[in-house]
Amino acid sequence: MDDHGEVEARTVMTDEDRRLVDKAEAEYRRAVRAEKVGEALKFSGAMTILSGWVVAVVVACYEGFLWLQSGQWPMLALDLIFRALPLQTLSWLAQPDSWIGLHKLVFAFIFLPLSIQVGVLATGVGFVVLFIGQLVGEE
Repeated sequence: MDDHGEVEARTVMTDEDRRLVDKAEAEYRRAVRAEKVGEALKFSGAMTILSGWVVAVVVACYEGFLWLQSGQWPMLALDLIFRALPLQTLSWLAQPDSWIGLHKLVFAFIFLPLSIQVGVLATGVGFVVLFIGQLVGEE
């Protein structure tokens, strides 16, 4: 007993208490890790969108420069992607026998200026990464 007449309480932790504490600490560490990964993914998604649009503006300036020289808008395109596609996909692009609506969207996208293509693709990829980061951060 101390001066004030209070009894000093001592806590004894049982094995079951220790397991519960360890489990809670592990869950907390996992949640913190998931939150950090989610934040990193959100940052990466935002940077993908931002850098994609910076590249799109640079490409648009280059396309504008070429237009000023020749008087015709240059048809720069993402043909590198199409060179890497399998032959079956290339034949579908030439003569579709299914997924006609998707073919129309892809075909319309192919004939957009490269600056718009880059901006749209970067925005799409960036939003997917942002969404995944949001899901991971919420776990």
